[in-house]
Order: sequence, then structure tokens, then C-alpha cells
Amino acid sequence: SLRLAYALALSDLILAPATPSNTARVGGVIMPITTSLAKAFGSEPQDGPRKIGSFLMQSIYQVNTITSAMFQTSMAGNTLVAALALQSFGIGITWGDWAMAAIVPGIIALIIMPYFIYKVYPPEIKDAREAQQMIKEELKGLGKMSFQEWVMLGVFVLALVLWATSQFTKIDATAVAF
Repeated sequence: SLRLAYALALSDLILAPATPSNTARVGGVIMPITTSLAKAFGSEPQDGPRKIGSFLMQSIYQVNTITSAMFQTSMAGNTLVAALALQSFGIGITWGDWAMAAIVPGIIALIIMPYFIYKVYPPEIKDAREAQQMIKEELKGLGKMSFQEWVMLGVFVLALVLWATSQFTKIDATAVAF
């Protein structure tokens, strides 16, 4: 179950730079996955939430607050802060500057948080190897990635690269988003 929490944290971390709404990221992507995992283990809100569901939900909630602070584009308020820093103090904060400042404390917090929750609010189900097998079977059922999926992945990676290198390329992050 702890590895599931770390896998969800990694998923949130990967999506964070490209999703400017932390609510959309967790509510639209991470939460449905987490809910499905909890249901697969028979951990429903009304019946057995402490099996694994409440632990995973608490973990993704805490992790989302961390990933929301790690990238300038991972939460709408972050771009406002950067704009206010420029307007009020004349300090320009690029996407790369923000990421460099936040990456070390962010990674440390992401390593600590799921484990801390695991100790403070432990799930009843500790061994979740069943989920690994279920995921492998589902991936086999999906088959190989389609051309459209490869294109989407390419656009996603290109956007991340352009955001991360905006201080060198001088391409505005908002232009990249458009």
C-alpha cells in the first residue's frame, strides 16, 4: 500500500508541471485512479474505508499540496505570485527559476509524506501485490500505444521542455500553454 501511495505521488509529480489546476489534476486524474484502487480492495467510504482507501486519499491530498508548490505552472496561483513579484519588486521568476528553487525541498517532502502518513494513519491492508497483477493485466488489455497517444505524449514532453527552458529560449510560458 505504501508503494501505491508513492506511485500516485509520482503520477501527480509528472502531471504537475503541465496541469495549471491542482484541482483538475487531482480531481480529474489522480482521484478517479485512487478511488478505483480503493474499490478494488473493497475499501469504500461507507464500508471499510480504513482498509486502504482513506490512507491513499489522505496521501494524495498531502502530496498534491507539495506538487502544487513545486512548479510555476502546477497551480494557477503560482503564476499570480510570479507576476506580483515582477510588478511589485521587479523580480522576474521564470519557470526554470521556480523549479530550481522548489525541486530539492519538494522531492524531500514527496519522499517523506507518504511514509509519514503510512505511520500516522496506517492502512489495514499493507500488502497490495494483487493490484500490481491487476494493473499488468489491464495494461496488456490496452495494447500498444496508438499514433494519437504518441502525438499527445510528444506534445506533453515538448511543452515541458519549452516551459523548463523558457529562461534560455525567451519563449513565454503562456505562449507555450497556448
